[in-house]
Parts: sequence; structure tokens; C-alpha cells
Amino acid sequence: MNKPEKFWDRSANGYDREEMKDRTLRTKILEKVKKHLRKQDDVLDFGCATGILANEIAADVHTVHGIDISPKMIQIAQNKAREQQISNVTYARSTVFDEKGTFDVILGIYLLHLLEDMPAVLEKIH
Repeated sequence: MNKPEKFWDRSANGYDREEMKDRTLRTKILEKVKKHLRKQDDVLDFGCATGILANEIAADVHTVHGIDISPKMIQIAQNKAREQQISNVTYARSTVFDEKGTFDVILGIYLLHLLEDMPAVLEKIH
């Protein structure tokens, strides 16, 4: 396990609590994201963390595939989706470079500043 994975695994249990400290900003981000989504969209949530955004947009799109480097974040996201009975969201411990196929929308909220090679990631997303 590399350093970023370890960091995010350690942060996973308190992640939602930290995220919800600024509900106003989160609500604005969610509203802006939803304006660009269509019911037929297949969405990749790159750096999905605990699935907060993916689970919130699931009803507005066809599918959501959430990926994150942290196995602990993915485990929490999967548990939340199961508890909320969300059937069109899948989660995987993965990177954008591991993903195959295409998506209508790729989200990377609060992520770009954390990338080691932003040009390579943006090229892959494109």
C-alpha cells in the first residue's frame, strides 16, 4: 500500500463528518453538478471517497461507477449504497488509468490538486 492509500484509509472513518462541515458549499456543488446530468448518463466518479456525491446523484443518471485508491473509502461507499438500496452505483478500488470503456460524465470533485501527474490524468479522462 502506498502513502496516499494509507493516508486516505486512515481518513476514511471521519471523512463524511469533515465533508459535511460546510453544507452550504456541498449543496452548491451538488446543484451545479446535477444541472449537467441527464437520466441516460453513465457517470464515473473519480476519487469518489465514501460515495457521498455518487449516492446523491444516482437517482438522476443511468449508472454511477465510483473509484478511489482507498480500499477503506470504497468499503464505506459500498456499505452506504447497500443501506440506501441504491442499485445503479458500483464502487471499485481503482485509478483512472485502470478504467476501460467510456462514460458520458467524469467527475473529479476536490481531486485535481492531489494528482501527481495532472496532464496524464486529464489526457486519460479526455
